[in-house]
Amino acid sequence: MTRAEQGVLIVGAERYRLGTIVDGQPVIDRLDLPADASPAQIAESVAAGFAERGETHPSLVLAAASSWCFWATIDTARLPRRRARQAMVYRLEEHLPVSAEQIVADFVQAGDHAIGVAAMLERLSPLISALESAGIYVSHVCPTALLALQYTLHVDGSANVYVWQHDSQLDVLAVRDGHLSDWAVLPAVDADLQTHLTILSEQLDAPLRIAAGDVAPPLADCLSKMPDVQSLDAERPGLFDQAVRAAADLSGATMSPWIDLRRGQLAARDPLRQIRGPLSAAVAALVLLAVSLCGGMLWRAGAYQNVIDANRQRQLAAVEQVLPGRDVEAHFADSRLAAELRSLQQRHGRSPQTTADTPSLTLLHGLLSRLPTMLRFRITELQIDGDRILIEGETRTHGDAEVIASALRRGDVFTVETPATQALRDKGVAFTLQATVRKAQGSPGGAG
Repeated sequence: MTRAEQGVLIVGAERYRLGTIVDGQPVIDRLDLPADASPAQIAESVAAGFAERGETHPSLVLAAASSWCFWATIDTARLPRRRARQAMVYRLEEHLPVSAEQIVADFVQAGDHAIGVAAMLERLSPLISALESAGIYVSHVCPTALLALQYTLHVDGSANVYVWQHDSQLDVLAVRDGHLSDWAVLPAVDADLQTHLTILSEQLDAPLRIAAGDVAPPLADCLSKMPDVQSLDAERPGLFDQAVRAAADLSGATMSPWIDLRRGQLAARDPLRQIRGPLSAAVAALVLLAVSLCGGMLWRAGAYQNVIDANRQRQLAAVEQVLPGRDVEAHFADSRLAAELRSLQQRHGRSPQTTADTPSLTLLHGLLSRLPTMLRFRITELQIDGDRILIEGETRTHGDAEVIASALRRGDVFTVETPATQALRDKGVAFTLQATVRKAQGSPGGAG
C-alpha cells in the first residue's frame, strides 16, 4: 500500500477522525473517543492510529471543526505599513465576541477587503501541545470546511454555493470570483437551509449553482425544489474526503492553505522539522564531497611532488656524473638565489651595486674574444646589466659548457660561476653562465 506523507486529524462537532490517503483514495477512521475527550486522550488515540499504519515519524494537518472558528470580512483600506497584520486582527476583533488576545487569526485577501478566520487559543494550544508530546508534528491548522472548499475549487469550480452535511450540521459556503464570500454553519434542517439560500441569492445577485456533498435525501429534495436554484446533479465527495485530499496536496507542497492558524502563539517551535531529515542528509553529502575533494587534491599534490623529486634526483645525478666531486646541492642553491636576485632587480629597477664601471661594448668585446674557437656551441641570449653578464646557449655536452666557462675565466677579467646545464629532448645541452667583471681589472678587452 502507498501511504500519505501526513495524515489529517479532523475535529468534528461530535466525533474525531483520522484520515490518510491510501492508494490514491482517502481513508478515514473514526477514533473511539467521547466528544469531551481531553487533549491527552486525543493524542494517545491518534498516536495509536498512526502506529497501526506503520508511521514512525508521523505528522498531520489539524482540521478544525467549523464550530471552533469565527470568521468575518474586514476592510483593508488605510492599513498602517508597519504591523499591518496586527491591525487586521484588531479590525477582526470588532466583529467577534472575544478579545484579540484570546484568538489566533489568519486572513485571505480578496480585493480591497480580506476574510479573517479565527479560533480560540485555549482550544487549539493544549491539543497541539499534547500531539507534539506524543511525537506527532502538527504542520498546519486549518478549518476543515475551507480545506475542502479550496481543494474542490482547484479541481472543479462550476458551482457558486457548496453544501456539505456532517455530524447533523451543514457547512454552506458561497464563492464569488474564486474567493470565499460567505460561510455559515447550520443545523441539518431544510427550513434553515432554504432561508439561508434565499439570503445568499440576494447577496450574490446571481442564480445559485449548488454542489452538495453527503447531503441526506430530504435536504437534497429541498434543494431540487427551490426556485431559481440549479442543483448540480453530479455526485460530490464528502467534506472529510475533500479535506484529506487537500492535506495530501499540502504535504506535497502543491498547494498552500488559504487559512493556516499555525502562527503567532501557535507557531511551530521547530519550523524546519519537516525538512530536517533531508536537510541533514544534504549537509552530510556536502561535507563528504568537501572531504573527498580535499583528499583528492592532497593526493594529486603528493603525486606532483613525487614527480618533481624524481626529476630533481635525475638532474643531480646527471650533474654529478659530468662534474664529479662538486657540491651539487650548493650549485643549485647558488643558481636559484642568483635567479631570484635578477628577478627582484628587474621588478624594482637596477640595484646601485650593478652600476657599470666598464662600457658595455668593451665588456662584449672581452667576452667574444675569450670564447673557444674549436668548440661547437650556440649563444641564444646575452645580457649585460652593469658589471653582471648572463649568457644562455646550447652545446653538445655538459662538459662543453664547463669548457666555455673555463675560457671566459682566462686572464682573471671575469669571475664566472659554475654553469647550470639541462639536457634537451632533441639531444644537446642547454647552459646558463653568469659572470661579473672583477673591479681591479682596468679593461677586459685583452685576450690575456
